[in-house]
Order: sequence, then structure tokens, then C-alpha cells
Amino acid sequence: MNDILAVKNLSTSFFTPAGEVKAVRDVSFTVGTGEAVGIVGESGSGKSLTALSIINLLPFPGKITGGSIRFAGIELSKLNEKKMQLVRGNKISMIFQDPATSLNPVYTVGNQILEPLLRHQKLTRAEARIKAVEMLSLSGIPSPEKRFGQYPHEFSGGMCQRVMIAMALCCEPRLLIADEPATALDAPIKAQIMALLKGQKEKNGTSIILVTHDLGMAARLCDRIIVIYAGSVVEEGTTRDIFYNPGHPYTRGLLKSIPKVDAEQKERLIPIEGQPPDLLNIPAGCPFYPRCGHAMLICTETRPPLYQVGEQHLAACWLLHPEAPGAERGR
Repeated sequence: MNDILAVKNLSTSFFTPAGEVKAVRDVSFTVGTGEAVGIVGESGSGKSLTALSIINLLPFPGKITGGSIRFAGIELSKLNEKKMQLVRGNKISMIFQDPATSLNPVYTVGNQILEPLLRHQKLTRAEARIKAVEMLSLSGIPSPEKRFGQYPHEFSGGMCQRVMIAMALCCEPRLLIADEPATALDAPIKAQIMALLKGQKEKNGTSIILVTHDLGMAARLCDRIIVIYAGSVVEEGTTRDIFYNPGHPYTRGLLKSIPKVDAEQKERLIPIEGQPPDLLNIPAGCPFYPRCGHAMLICTETRPPLYQVGEQHLAACWLLHPEAPGAERGR
């Protein structure tokens, strides 16, 4: 599988009066053509900022401080804003986390879908309108002709999210970044949105990055999963690897904290104890060691490398070192 996106040693910081907040630290991963990759972790882990770094939409005072972002052979980190606008919304699109704040309240949803079509596609306004209505219909919006002329406040939260999906897909991007695309939506709407994304991947070969804390959603859509903690990749592997053979204590903690629908009897959920580290003062060594029940002395002193767990499975944990005590593995 050819890689459409290759991120290598990406680092992003926020320079505040209190100091440098290292929000993304040496993150590396790839996305293949037609592949769906999930980026998962707790709130504040750096997963959304990783996605925003890719399309250079970091909020102030965020700045990419190092690394490479190559998309279809183009180094995105070297592009100026004018050239980046030719990529953003055209070849790479993003579904943002909160459609209520991402849609402009003073423009009709139709005009907001027309904007990327007129900017990036060689279409007349009439042709763009036809395609915009078609995208609203494909996104599951009833009466799309009528809805085209309505404003965001006339839509429910779920329908606003579908409008965002229509906007993101209208230019047929090669890479779609979906940041919590179904947050706060009820189960039927969430299932419809997931089916829409899956259909886009399977029918059009669109590559997808799904940013989510919902492991169930990641399991249903993604081919591979990247687990991020304190701005760093702590584990990556196929979806089966992550769910059935997790190699990092943090990943195991995430899995234990979600309910299992196939459990024979009710099981008590086990939260991960403690709090994520202060990104202004990240501890030396493994950033997870203050919350880890299997931490050793080396965990407090030296950051672990990514160890090979399987063919496509890596985890950054000293418990995977050949000389680590076997009883401490906690598998």
C-alpha cells in the first residue's frame, strides 16, 4: 500500500507567558491510500493538535517546531498560507469537532458548501449548486433542495454534522481528517455518520484519519490505530493488535475503562488512576509512569523506545525490553 501521508518526528508547541507547552512531541505515523487510521487517547493527549498541525490550522500561539509532514510527495510544513489553501479543503479536508461553531451562522448552509467548490473546482455556480445539493442528499439531509437555502440554526446538531461532512467531501479529497465526528450525537445518528465515512473509504478510496476518544468507533472504522499520551505515540498497530494484544499499560487502561457489549455479566469499569502530566513540566522518562502500576526505576529516568511487538505492532514501554521482569508485564 502506497502512503498518501507520512508524518515524521512532528513536534508542536504553544509559547505562553508560563513557558513552552509541548503539546505534540516527536509524533511519527503514515496513512496509506484508502486506509483509515485512528488516533486515540484521553482529552488533552494531543490527538486533535496533531490533526490541526497536518493542515496548519493551529490556534494562536501554537507553532510547529520540528518534523516533516509529507502529503502525496509534497512537504506541507514548507508551504506558505497561499499554497496551503490550495491543499486545505481540496485535497485534504477536515470535519471539525463542533459543527455549531464551525458553521458560519450568517450564511446559508448551501453557500458554505458552494465556497470550496467554487474555489477549488472548475465549476459554474449552477454546476456547483447541483453538486452541493447532491452532497447534502448523500450525507443524509432530507429535502436537500429546501435545506440548501436554510441557515445553521435551522438544523439539529446531527444535521449540522452532516452538513460539515458534505462540505468536507464535496471536493472529493484524497485525505479526510475527522475530529470526533459523532461527539454528543445519539446512537442512530452516530451509526449513520460512521456508515457514511466507511462508504466513502470503500467506494472512493478516500484515506481517513479518525481522531477520537471513542474506541468503539475506531474499532468499527479503522484499519490501524495510533495511541497518543502526553503528546507522544505510545503504541500503534492494527485494530486487532490494539484490541486483542495491547502492549502498553496505557492502552490496556483505556480498554478496561470502556463497557463491553458482549460481556456475559456486568463488569465494573476500571478508570485509569491519576491525571495526565502537566505539558509545561513533562516528567523525565516515560510520561505515563506516575499513573502506571508496573513502573520501574528506568521508567522514571529514560524515555522508552518503540519496541516491535508484532509485524505492524509497536509499543513504547520498558516492560517489553528483553531483560524486563516477566512478572511485571501485567498482560
